[in-house]
Amino acid sequence: MCDKCCFIDLILAPFVAAADLRAVFGGREPLENPDTIRSFRTLLDIGHEPKPFECVGEVSECRAALQRAAARPDRTGSPMLEALLRELDDRELDDEAINALLVPIGADHIPDSYAPRHLVG
Repeated sequence: MCDKCCFIDLILAPFVAAADLRAVFGGREPLENPDTIRSFRTLLDIGHEPKPFECVGEVSECRAALQRAAARPDRTGSPMLEALLRELDDRELDDEAINALLVPIGADHIPDSYAPRHLVG
């Protein structure tokens, strides 16, 4: 599984039900696959490899997504999320830092047919 697939799974995990993401990935969700832990470590900057330059978010976005995903009731007890949180250790973001990442930063150019204004603000 590629780093982009892992990133997409991670960045959606705080907002989309685990069962729905499992279905999107054909029953092979990256966050449930121990073979992908190396990619997640890289995305979180706790691995030994440099983070991919393209097609993935910033380290802070990945860390925020990890923390928020782990707090979802349908993710409770996830071995992958728990292991990654332990490794993240003192590099976790506080709520204020996470909330700052969720504030819209400007106009988007998404057509209303894809994202109506009431959904994207």
